Amino acid sequence: MRKTLLLIIFVGLSAICVSAQQGDPPPAAPDYSPDSWKEYSFAQDNIRFRFPAEPKVTESSKDHGRNYESKSFMDFSLDISDAGVDVGKDREKQQKYLILIALSLDKTFESSGAKLLKSKDTTIDGNPAKFFVFESKDGILTRAKIFVLKDKVYSAEANVKKGEQHGVNWENDFEKPAMAFLDSIHVISK
Repeated sequence: MRKTLLLIIFVGLSAICVSAQQGDPPPAAPDYSPDSWKEYSFAQDNIRFRFPAEPKVTESSKDHGRNYESKSFMDFSLDISDAGVDVGKDREKQQKYLILIALSLDKTFESSGAKLLKSKDTTIDGNPAKFFVFESKDGILTRAKIFVLKDKVYSAEANVKKGEQHGVNWENDFEKPAMAFLDSIHVISK
């Protein structure tokens, strides 16, 4: 009798579990799926990019700049600040300024204990840019692109805790959503 009762309970619980699994899965958080992101355009900063949600915009009086940010399990941000000099659209001046930024970052990595994993030259709409991947000593993996245009420095980052595996597109520490943001950055033509 006891075995029969346990069998009935087991069959009943199995039926409940199967019926619960047949429903539609919950929708994925927008951060996981770059194909569903919207493009945002900000003429005052001459920039457009794709984000998983409307960015929070913060003004900075210190460096006369702005920060565009979206936070969840992954942090996306684009900082635009005063370069302190106007390099115009001169590619050579832009490249020299990027070399100074890279040297400064090397010192910052060294003093903070962060590990630089990758550094390469790239472009954003024909403008010289730098791409970096680094890991902080507390396990935050950052992918970043930096470029200079006229009198502004544009610094974009995608940060995630290294080794997390949840949702979709988590392979290689969420490389797909991180690069979808970084590669979506474009200068608005003037």
